[in-house]
Amino acid sequence: MKRLFLLFALLSLSAQAYTLPDNEPYPERKAKKFARANRTATAPAIDGLLDEAWLQADILDDFQQFKPVEDAEASFRTEVRFLYDDEALYVFFRGYDDSPDEIIANTGRRDDDHKSDAFFLSLDSRHDHQSSYALGVTAAGVQLDLTVSHDEAFDPSWDGVWESSALIDEEGWTAEMRLPFTLFRFTEKPEMVWGLHLKRDIPRLHEEILWMNLYRGEPGNVSRAGHLVGLDGIHSPRAFEILPYFAAGLSTEPGEEKETNLRAGVNLKWGLSPAVTLDATVNPDFGQVEADPAVLNLSAYETFFPEKRPFFVEGKDIFAFNEHLNAFHSRRIGREPGFLGEEHFEDGDRELSRPQNTTILGAAKLTGKSEQGMVFGVLSAVTAREFALVEDSLGREQSRLIEPLSHYFVGNIAKEFSEGRARTRLLLTHAGRQDADDAAGFGFGSSWRSEDGFSSLGISLVGSAVEDEGKLDRGMGGNAWATSGNRNFNFGLWTHHTGPGLELNDLGYLRRTSVRGLGIWLTGLFHEPWSFFRSGRSNLEFKYFSNWDGLKLGKDLDLNSHLEFLNYWTLSLNLHHSDAGYDDMETRDGPVTWSPGGRSLSFSLHSDRRKDLTYLIGHSRSRNHEGGGSTSLSLGSTVQAGDRVRVHLSGSYSRTLDKSQWIANIETDDPDFGDSVQATGALFAELESRILDFNLRANYSFNEHLTLETWLQPFLAWGDYGQHRELEKEYCGDYLDWAGDDLAGDFLMKSFNLNAVLRWQYRPGSTLYLVWSRSHFLWDEWDGDFDPMEALRDDLLLKPENRFMLKLNSWIG
Repeated sequence: MKRLFLLFALLSLSAQAYTLPDNEPYPERKAKKFARANRTATAPAIDGLLDEAWLQADILDDFQQFKPVEDAEASFRTEVRFLYDDEALYVFFRGYDDSPDEIIANTGRRDDDHKSDAFFLSLDSRHDHQSSYALGVTAAGVQLDLTVSHDEAFDPSWDGVWESSALIDEEGWTAEMRLPFTLFRFTEKPEMVWGLHLKRDIPRLHEEILWMNLYRGEPGNVSRAGHLVGLDGIHSPRAFEILPYFAAGLSTEPGEEKETNLRAGVNLKWGLSPAVTLDATVNPDFGQVEADPAVLNLSAYETFFPEKRPFFVEGKDIFAFNEHLNAFHSRRIGREPGFLGEEHFEDGDRELSRPQNTTILGAAKLTGKSEQGMVFGVLSAVTAREFALVEDSLGREQSRLIEPLSHYFVGNIAKEFSEGRARTRLLLTHAGRQDADDAAGFGFGSSWRSEDGFSSLGISLVGSAVEDEGKLDRGMGGNAWATSGNRNFNFGLWTHHTGPGLELNDLGYLRRTSVRGLGIWLTGLFHEPWSFFRSGRSNLEFKYFSNWDGLKLGKDLDLNSHLEFLNYWTLSLNLHHSDAGYDDMETRDGPVTWSPGGRSLSFSLHSDRRKDLTYLIGHSRSRNHEGGGSTSLSLGSTVQAGDRVRVHLSGSYSRTLDKSQWIANIETDDPDFGDSVQATGALFAELESRILDFNLRANYSFNEHLTLETWLQPFLAWGDYGQHRELEKEYCGDYLDWAGDDLAGDFLMKSFNLNAVLRWQYRPGSTLYLVWSRSHFLWDEWDGDFDPMEALRDDLLLKPENRFMLKLNSWIG
């Protein structure tokens, strides 16, 4: 009788449904999707075993497939349980498997779930339907964590400090997690409700299993979560973390004495309130961050490199603005020094060396989000003065200031409405330099998304004010967009404008100014098997651009398709057509030229990514109406050798013929060029270039806490200049024979990058790094003989610059 009463009581508790509020998104799906966490007096041991404490927890087992077949029954049963106490939330996962010896458990560094069986949960602790913390464990015990913002923007840079364990047994595998409440941001309430997603991956079956129904092609993620209830009486702790570091380095360079350096600094994270967090760093060191890859760029546009430094990557969504009007690009802080330019050198100076990066003395950011949907972030950073070493006209070594002491400020404030579906924000930036020109910018944006998530509207405005020799230059820009559709068909249009005076590149990234653009696109998707394909999407887009004076710059038509075959191979196909137009950037403020239109075709075929051996082949071909064009071939392969070794090798070869590569601007008396371009003509030459690019990545995992990662990139580029020609007149593509000396010489560019990082997480949050980086760069004359194997051998044998670093940080919190 007593057992019957206890059973009835348990059934009654489990039947207590959580009542959804009136403003809950997608209520029809969430009515029965709630999980209960039970309070425990005894914290379970984090060892992957189902100990006695877990017997009091409710069991969730209503999972279904997301892939490969939506809503289909999962191949194996999955169970998840929740417990909590005053300090932490505890999670127990059991993944049953009929063939436990086939469970994939590849070891790797943190956040590397490469093809492994894995379990994830996502917790919307603010219950704002826009942001969440996602945490996971693989069958090998590798920890995975990231943050989600704006409902579906994933950021893997976040690394919380938490505990986990995983075990494989005769029934399948288990994972156990202890998640301290210091990880999460939430407002204390008598009855807590958090958003919840649960996911299991079984890679050998290509199966993804979800607790909360999602469907491919639907926008949004956090807003579609179920709920975790029962977290009553918990308090929002004030996180306080200190991460001091010590680094010792050794640098060797051919012909130079060895250099040693010792560095120390500290990172700080302080939860000032449940809604506000302060992050600060003093004398940060990013020596363990991988170098940028080598590229050949002969265009008028700056190469964009993404941010990799942990301090700036973590929480970057707070400061991220429109990607086409990027008012803040954190790579500008600590960039390669050179703002003051060569005008600060003296006559006869010959530069010997300069620092690769500007030293960041300190930086801090204050970020937060209120329960009312107010989001804010403030970032401040100070960088040091930097000097170039030169040899003056008398042969003496001197230092020349090339980067002034600078302060950078970024402030962002945003307000979310309608459960995060509407958002208005303002971003302000300022770059202040000692005894040099300052620059300021702003960005304003507003966006709206419909209740089903498929329709959206948005507008962004940016502006700048930059000092230039005592004058203040101002500029404006903006864009707008609108989209609509459903799971199988989407369409949208956009418009883009940047005025001639806009200058964002002191603290942002803007490819060019003085341009107007208009585009319209259509996308078709299918999610169920059809003919030879499992799923696919195709996108057709038309784009038109002109400069601020209305001069046509280009008219493009793009067709892109991505198809997944029934055997899980994938094919990407891209077709591009462009009409001829004008080019007002090629000559770098010289005369406007004619740009021939053309067409291109490219494809890539990738084998099943879940296999231990995968292949990639890619090919592209383009031709323009001037007779130029390019051809490229790329090959790649990834090998998972056992559960510890992974090797990826890729290589590409391209050959390009440019019939009119800009060389220099020249003075001319031809009246066709007029005063508008200050009587400047332009010199061009035919250029045939070849690029050979290899990448090798080899990772070895001793265990989930100790890994060795290596990256090797030999890069070669040849340039063969042909006949020089002078532009006949502005706004045309006709040329005259050049009677003067050739100004461009054939070149051979050699670059080599090597990074090797031994990473040991010796306790949660604390890491030891041993780093070896080797690099060289050489721009040399080329004699015209094309021998790639000899050039590659010479590239590998060049005496490089070597850097060795030992870095130790220790988490205190």
